[in-house]
Amino acid sequence: MAESATQNASIALYHYLCHNIVGSEEHVKTIRMMYNVRDNLQSNKNWTLITSGSFGEGLQMRGSDLDLMAVLKQIEVCEDTQIYFDADKIHFTMDLEDTQPGFTKLRLVHSNNQSILKDCNYINSNFYFSNLLFKQRFAPNTISTVHGPCVTDKDGLFDYASCLHCKLWIKPAIQWVTRSHNTSWPKWDVKQSDIEAARQAFMHSIELFPVQKINIAFQQLSLIN
Repeated sequence: MAESATQNASIALYHYLCHNIVGSEEHVKTIRMMYNVRDNLQSNKNWTLITSGSFGEGLQMRGSDLDLMAVLKQIEVCEDTQIYFDADKIHFTMDLEDTQPGFTKLRLVHSNNQSILKDCNYINSNFYFSNLLFKQRFAPNTISTVHGPCVTDKDGLFDYASCLHCKLWIKPAIQWVTRSHNTSWPKWDVKQSDIEAARQAFMHSIELFPVQKINIAFQQLSLIN
């Protein structure tokens, strides 16, 4: 009974989102494709442009900002230094010593271009990449407010992230990517928490946007305890 109610609630929520918030599946695909085409046209030999966030997923949500990633092609990041280096590119390696989980320092290991030193701090006889210097150098004049890993405009409408590329999965990520999908992850209580969060969100959306035709869907969703 609970499983059937959950399934009905999920379908009800999906239809409500399609008709009232994000648009149909075909609409979302069309928006995503339009941004992909724009990214391809604006990318060049130096940068790869990627529209990310909700707009990149084809979701034009009210109040959402536009997230743009610009990946610098001349720089590559690696975890293992025992690999082939492209002599024409700049290479950094990951240094995890004295770093917080989820963070890394990037140590310069190869470059024929001295200008990269402007984006580095010299520490203990090594050059380490400085994300602050990098952001300041590539931030457009109109988007110059530092916002986490991005720079943003004064109105908070655009988030612009200049990025570096690592072509290989790092060791911690490989363990996650290759995990078995038959395991008990995520745990039951996590799933239940997500279901409850979805139910509450749906209820609030009904209060904000009451539509008579979805009242039955609302009743089905509220069956979840």
